[in-house]
Amino acid sequence: MRLERDERRRYQDDIDDEYDYDDDDRGSRQGRSRKRRGADRITTVIAVAAALIIGIIVIFLAGKAMGIWDGSDLPGGAAESTTDGKVTMPDDIIGQDIEKAQAELEALGLTVQITYQESERDSGTVLQADAAPGTELDAGATVVLTVAGSSEGIEVPDVKGKTRSEAIVMLKQQGFQVTVVEGTSDDVEEGTVISTSPAAGEKAAAGSMVTVTLSTGPDNDGKIEVPPITGLSEEDAMAKLTEAGLQLGNVMEVTNADAAMTGLIVTQTPAAGEFLEEGGSVNVEVSTGTGVHTYSYNGEIDAPTAAEDPYYQVGTPVAVIVVASDGSVLMNEIVTSFPAPVAWVGLASPSATVTLGYNDNIPEQKDAAGNVIQAATQEQKKLTRTLTFTPEN
Repeated sequence: MRLERDERRRYQDDIDDEYDYDDDDRGSRQGRSRKRRGADRITTVIAVAAALIIGIIVIFLAGKAMGIWDGSDLPGGAAESTTDGKVTMPDDIIGQDIEKAQAELEALGLTVQITYQESERDSGTVLQADAAPGTELDAGATVVLTVAGSSEGIEVPDVKGKTRSEAIVMLKQQGFQVTVVEGTSDDVEEGTVISTSPAAGEKAAAGSMVTVTLSTGPDNDGKIEVPPITGLSEEDAMAKLTEAGLQLGNVMEVTNADAAMTGLIVTQTPAAGEFLEEGGSVNVEVSTGTGVHTYSYNGEIDAPTAAEDPYYQVGTPVAVIVVASDGSVLMNEIVTSFPAPVAWVGLASPSATVTLGYNDNIPEQKDAAGNVIQAATQEQKKLTRTLTFTPEN
């Protein structure tokens, strides 16, 4: 072994002698070698780190494209709108108060529809949503939230005057089932709601049935449609009405700007197309020419009479509307004390229509045996009268 070491030393000495290295050269060469090795290690570390970063980015982008990461796993679970017009459903909606939940969803650009069901949880708490947390939705999409209602029942909303579809939507949003029946009404427009059972404001169990009565308009069975008689002479109008089973009522003389209408009927009440009982009267106004005439009225408007309405109660607020035959409104106010004094002068029309509108409280009806055959109810009432004015000139 010693011989081998001696031989290697002599071999190294020969090399040193051949190249004539001194100690300084040898130290410099060793320093440069160490620097190269250090630089190689730094380059290797940087390359490995860059490869790791690129790999993470590629994996993240692939996962997002596949729906693995959608932003809902970020701290707080906040949903964000994406660049492709999608909105991610938040994961904190269930259990929130409805007002807070609705505000959060609307801030994201979503539309909120609310339904109610009875629950032991606090009223107004969101119980469920039809979109799961993390679901990507189109901006403007509708999210249906089911919200806890009172355990004592849910208040029936007021849908009177609403269309069929509007009423159904409003009632179903409150958690009710809906059935629709039809009924006639002189006051409620055809195709709109007359009433509900249970009535608006009452409470009913979630999921219970609410019956909606939809107006088919006035009950015209057995009635006669009023024919058009404007533009006819008084005699021709009388003949046409008689043929239809009606009769000519009051005839008022009025001025009219159209000289061609002199001596002819310019207005009729009721209007053509409305219905009257057989033998009913149609009042008319006949033009006396283009001369200017004015009228006045000084009198009183009386409360509904027993003949007009046996259920009217003194003190009931009544909406009194007086419209002159030329369309001008002379009075539109609530009256609780009758008779109501009125006075007008300088009127351009010789007559006016008075409409009285109010709510009637109908008591329960019993048969001879004392059995209730109709429960107490409230219904709207409308009466019409005609006022005739006094010519001033």
